[in-house]
Amino acid sequence: MRGAIMQPYFFPYLGYFQLVYEVERFVFLDDVNYIKKGYINRNSILLNGARHEFSVAVSKVSQNRTIRNHDYVSEFTGFLKLIEQNYRKAPYFHAVMPLIEKVALDSNNNVACKNAKSVRSVFDYLGVSRDFSFSSDTHLEQSCKGQDRIIALCKKLGIEKYRNAIGGQDIYSQEAFFENDIELKFIQSNIQPYAQGKHEFVSHLSIIDMLMHCDKKTIQEHISNYSLV
Repeated sequence: MRGAIMQPYFFPYLGYFQLVYEVERFVFLDDVNYIKKGYINRNSILLNGARHEFSVAVSKVSQNRTIRNHDYVSEFTGFLKLIEQNYRKAPYFHAVMPLIEKVALDSNNNVACKNAKSVRSVFDYLGVSRDFSFSSDTHLEQSCKGQDRIIALCKKLGIEKYRNAIGGQDIYSQEAFFENDIELKFIQSNIQPYAQGKHEFVSHLSIIDMLMHCDKKTIQEHISNYSLV
């Protein structure tokens, strides 16, 4: 079985969705420590033709607690207002805005759960099915960390072909995975431009931007445009 394991991000960028698309089983890594100023609760959208970073407030952030032990501050009005003001003239605004509102306004403000919902909701919208789960469901010992934790999760979940973002080449050892009978390959994204209204193309934005500007068929074409290395 092909699988991937990654921290849950809030409406992440295209490359994250390519990783999910490649595998049969995707595991949200929710039982590792929260990283301040990372992409767990922030990303970028297009604002007046330029990249604009947004973030959603998290209560009592601590790098000494796991992602699943954090909650969003319940106020998502500012985030929704930002999206509406900047994308209300986008071609797929009326189809996509209800999806975003459903995620943002869900009563469960647990960071891991809401972020996972933002990813699952996009695949539901596209009609693409994947098997999702949380790493915390496996109850691995917290002393098992880094590469060893990923390998242990793969073995426990029956993942024989592990996929990771290209940045993992500096972190993971092919030999270590091979010794545990796990194939390790990395996703090399092929980011292509798409129409963003009258503006020059800006890449690596939250998937929200692509959802607002592209039809479902085009989005799937972009998501499937990658190679394995």
